[in-house]
Amino acid sequence: MNVPVDTLFYDGTHHLHHQYQFHLNKPESIDNIKKVLLFLSRNTSSSGIQTEEKPQIENPSNELPLNPLN
Repeated sequence: MNVPVDTLFYDGTHHLHHQYQFHLNKPESIDNIKKVLLFLSRNTSSSGIQTEEKPQIENPSNELPLNPLN
Protein backbone atom coordinates (compact mmCIF):
# COMPACT_ATOMS: atom_id res chain seq x y z
CA MET A 1 0.00 0.00 0.00
CA ASN A 2 1.16 3.48 -0.77
CA VAL A 3 -0.11 5.31 2.30
CA PRO A 4 1.25 8.81 2.93
CA VAL A 5 2.69 9.34 6.39
CA ASP A 6 4.04 12.44 8.12
CA THR A 7 5.67 12.17 11.52
CA LEU A 8 6.00 14.72 14.28
CA PHE A 9 8.27 13.91 17.19
CA TYR A 10 9.80 16.23 19.76
CA ASP A 11 12.92 15.48 21.72
CA GLY A 12 12.55 15.31 25.47
CA THR A 13 13.37 18.99 25.99
CA HIS A 14 9.77 20.07 25.31
CA HIS A 15 8.41 18.28 28.41
CA LEU A 16 5.19 17.33 26.63
CA HIS A 17 2.71 14.94 28.18
CA HIS A 18 0.34 12.45 26.62
CA GLN A 19 -2.24 14.17 24.38
CA TYR A 20 -0.40 17.49 24.43
CA GLN A 21 -2.03 18.31 21.10
CA PHE A 22 -5.33 19.03 22.87
CA HIS A 23 -3.79 21.72 25.08
CA LEU A 24 -4.12 24.61 22.67
CA ASN A 25 -2.16 27.02 24.83
CA LYS A 26 1.06 25.19 23.91
CA PRO A 27 2.99 26.24 20.78
CA GLU A 28 3.62 22.57 19.99
CA SER A 29 -0.14 21.97 19.93
CA ILE A 30 -0.67 24.77 17.43
CA ASP A 31 2.19 23.40 15.33
CA ASN A 32 0.59 19.95 15.43
CA ILE A 33 -2.81 21.25 14.30
CA LYS A 34 -1.26 23.20 11.43
CA LYS A 35 0.64 20.10 10.29
CA VAL A 36 -2.48 17.91 10.50
CA LEU A 37 -4.48 20.40 8.41
CA LEU A 38 -1.66 20.64 5.88
CA PHE A 39 -1.49 16.84 5.67
CA LEU A 40 -5.25 16.62 5.13
CA SER A 41 -5.23 19.31 2.46
CA ARG A 42 -2.46 17.47 0.59
CA ASN A 43 -3.99 14.01 0.89
CA THR A 44 -7.74 14.49 0.59
CA SER A 45 -9.99 16.04 -2.01
CA SER A 46 -12.00 17.87 0.65
CA SER A 47 -11.03 19.33 3.98
CA GLY A 48 -14.29 18.24 5.55
CA ILE A 49 -14.39 21.56 7.35
CA GLN A 50 -17.87 22.94 7.43
CA THR A 51 -17.92 26.57 6.28
CA GLU A 52 -21.61 27.23 6.86
CA GLU A 53 -23.81 26.28 9.76
CA LYS A 54 -26.28 23.56 8.87
CA PRO A 55 -29.85 24.12 9.96
CA GLN A 56 -31.00 21.89 12.79
CA ILE A 57 -33.13 19.03 11.51
CA GLU A 58 -36.21 18.35 13.53
CA ASN A 59 -36.07 14.75 14.63
CA PRO A 60 -39.45 13.54 15.93
CA SER A 61 -38.19 10.00 16.58
CA ASN A 62 -35.41 11.30 18.88
CA GLU A 63 -32.86 9.16 17.03
CA LEU A 64 -29.30 10.30 17.13
CA PRO A 65 -28.04 10.93 13.57
CA LEU A 66 -24.65 9.23 13.29
CA ASN A 67 -23.68 10.54 9.86
CA PRO A 68 -22.43 14.14 10.22
CA LEU A 69 -22.87 14.72 6.48
CA ASN A 70 -26.65 14.24 6.58
